Amino acid sequence: MSLSFVLDIIIVLCMGGMIYMLARALPRINDFSTKENPEIETPKTLVYIEKADEQFKKTTEKILRKIKVIVMKTDNYLSDKLSGFRKNKDNKNDLGFELSEKSQEEEFENDEDKI
Repeated sequence: MSLSFVLDIIIVLCMGGMIYMLARALPRINDFSTKENPEIETPKTLVYIEKADEQFKKTTEKILRKIKVIVMKTDNYLSDKLSGFRKNKDNKNDLGFELSEKSQEEEFENDEDKI
C-alpha cells in the first residue's frame, strides 16, 4: 500500500466524522430555534411523532437492557464452565470415569492374568 492511499483513507474518514458530528448537532439547533419563537405553532402530527419517538426510545432501551442481561448470564455460565474445566485436572471426564493412559503391554498382561 502506498502512503498516498493511506492518507486518502484518513482524509475520507475524517470528513465522514465531521459530517457525522454535524448531523448530530443539527437537531439540537432546530430545537432551540422553535422554542425561542413561541408564535410558531407546531403541527399536531409533529407532537404525535415526538410521542412515538419517545415510546420507541423507551422500548428500545428496555429490549437492549434485557439483551444485556441475557448476554451477561451467558458470559457467567460460560466462565463457570471454563473454570470447571480448569479445576477438573484429575483425569476424569464428565461421566466420572477415570481416564488412564495404560500401555497396550500392561493391558495385555492384565488380560493374561485373568485367564
